[in-house]
Amino acid sequence: MRNYLAVGMCHHFPNNLLLALTNILLITLTVLSACSTPTPTQTPDWRTRWLKGVPCAPPCWEDITPGKTTAMEALQKLQSNPLITSAELMPKYGGIIWKWQNGEEGGAISFRGEAKNTIDEIAPSLPPVRLGDVFSAYGEPSHIQAYAVPGVDIGSGIYYGLSVIYENKGIVLKLPNTQSPQEKPLINADTPMNVYFFAPSPGGLPSVAQGTLRLGYREFIVPWQGIRDFDFYCGDGMDGKVCRGEWKGN
Repeated sequence: MRNYLAVGMCHHFPNNLLLALTNILLITLTVLSACSTPTPTQTPDWRTRWLKGVPCAPPCWEDITPGKTTAMEALQKLQSNPLITSAELMPKYGGIIWKWQNGEEGGAISFRGEAKNTIDEIAPSLPPVRLGDVFSAYGEPSHIQAYAVPGVDIGSGIYYGLSVIYENKGIVLKLPNTQSPQEKPLINADTPMNVYFFAPSPGGLPSVAQGTLRLGYREFIVPWQGIRDFDFYCGDGMDGKVCRGEWKGN
């Protein structure tokens, strides 16, 4: 049996209206198809893809390389990155800041002097990664910095610091801000660390220590000797008394 209703509708609809409805349908299907394609921020591992060398291997991060990319080039790359919603150059402070697509603070890039100069360091705001995952991706580090220092005020306790450095790869791992500085860190595969990138150079450790990463207490940066107890690496300038908890204050 013929569908007389359909035939009747076709006879009563002008050809240009049918064409318009067809075009609307095609546009709708195209939009729905595009929406079903995951964007970079929808990819579960987009925050940790640097561990896979995506889109580039350290010290490069998101196609920005300390010591090679200028501040203006870095700004342009951030502005064109689909992971990022906005980026701002702050020449007065020698920095670039940005925000992720979800509106969260994205981090900072530092440079010295004019925006035509190359950048020094990248400090992306990313979730902490396991120390063991970094080892699996890039091997063991070249140096470590572990220290214990007494607080400025009498009775204020002991403050600890831990940084892991890949001198040739331009990677610095530091304890996240969520960990109390008065809690002695553990050094194992599960230790959470935040990542920073710097420009490797011969004898690069002094430049790292003097940069915006603010790796103070340079005398406590020592060669890596494998996963050991924190006290094994700990320096305090007081014959280990602060590290061992034997320091009682003045």
